[in-house]
Amino acid sequence: MISQCSSQSVYNNRGSHSDDNNRMQRSRRSGRFWNQRISRRPADAYRSSLHILMTQLEFITELRSVLDRHADSVRNALRRLVTRVPGNARALHLMVFTNQEGDGQFDVFGSIDGPDHYFINKQIADVKDIFSVRHTENGFEPAVPMVDAFDAGFDVNDTVIQCVSEWMRGIWRTTDGLSTTVPVLIVGHDGISTTTSESCN
Repeated sequence: MISQCSSQSVYNNRGSHSDDNNRMQRSRRSGRFWNQRISRRPADAYRSSLHILMTQLEFITELRSVLDRHADSVRNALRRLVTRVPGNARALHLMVFTNQEGDGQFDVFGSIDGPDHYFINKQIADVKDIFSVRHTENGFEPAVPMVDAFDAGFDVNDTVIQCVSEWMRGIWRTTDGLSTTVPVLIVGHDGISTTTSESCN
């Protein structure tokens, strides 16, 4: 219905201006975004200009370079996290969570596996964040590579999860003071389902 309405208003000049106005008014009243989509195009176009065309190897190389520059802050975040793992925890999960758009954005955070999931994770709520990538008007911050999943010749989310998981495993194994009494797993999630789960200790 939306595409038909749009094509009629653009290409069919036989109708009156009042017909087009009536369609727009009905769209507003019904909550459709027929006319709202036009207002979002400049922002979408600007964001598209930030996308980088690169090979999978170039993507991994640039991503790893950014990660390495934040290694010290991640080590400190991990040290804070492990001191707060409760005694009734069954495992500590280091979650690598990508978004569904597959543009390179992701977060790394801690999650406790144990009884009463909500309550046990509330105990680490203020220390669970390990590494976060945010959208800004100038691109990603930190400046990990931003790509268009439709133009990339590789699975961006899988590549991010594999690269970040490998990096996190190296950080864990080379950082002093990260001993725990529970298993530590790096868990990859692509915004839809869990894709990987690997032991860290």
